[in-house]
Amino acid sequence: LEAEYVRLWMVDDKTSQIWEWHPGQVNPVKRSYWEAEPKVDTKNMFKKGAPPLMKLLRTQKAGIAADVARTGVTINVPFPAVQSSSFSIEIDRLPDEQARTIICEPIRYHGEIVAVVQCYNKSGDPEEAHFSPMDEILIGVLAHHCGGAMRNCMLHQEVMSASKRALNVIRLTHHYPCDSKDLYFLASVFFDRTRELIDATHCTLWIASSSLLGESKTLWATSPDGHGDRL
Repeated sequence: LEAEYVRLWMVDDKTSQIWEWHPGQVNPVKRSYWEAEPKVDTKNMFKKGAPPLMKLLRTQKAGIAADVARTGVTINVPFPAVQSSSFSIEIDRLPDEQARTIICEPIRYHGEIVAVVQCYNKSGDPEEAHFSPMDEILIGVLAHHCGGAMRNCMLHQEVMSASKRALNVIRLTHHYPCDSKDLYFLASVFFDRTRELIDATHCTLWIASSSLLGESKTLWATSPDGHGDRL
């Protein structure tokens, strides 16, 4: 695309939130892509006779990436980028240079938007170079191919998080009586997310009976009706 700068935004469709991805980030700042967020007017809050704090709140635009995440429609903004009604000074500007032109594309997986890629400043004459219709086609093809990889990365993170929670529960129940069916259902939830990660259609968890508890050496799983009866 011959762009000077690229930003990647992750999308959580379940919570309608979006956040910018950075390498090694731990707790990203998430915000809704449906509603503009209030921002305190710090310039006037300490002035003599200033109104109450709630009246000093001003609306902050959600930004171009948020609009793309919400609508699923590509946005291609020619020079100057600030002319777009979606452009947010707080969100869309670059830290050290001017945002001249912007093209923003949703990344989908099975029809679900999982991320948004935002490219800045087509190389060339700053006042004439802009992202062309061919660039729109190219970024659409790239987004299509990386959608599956993006979704698998997100599922991997969810599986690892679920694994840590499951280990904590096991440590907690190690010293207390616990029905094996409870642990079975806990593990089933974990492996169901694993099924999605590897694009499998079915996943059955089989438990080995313990001879130490006087049980015969068998494998069992719960019945499909969900009552937990052993098969």
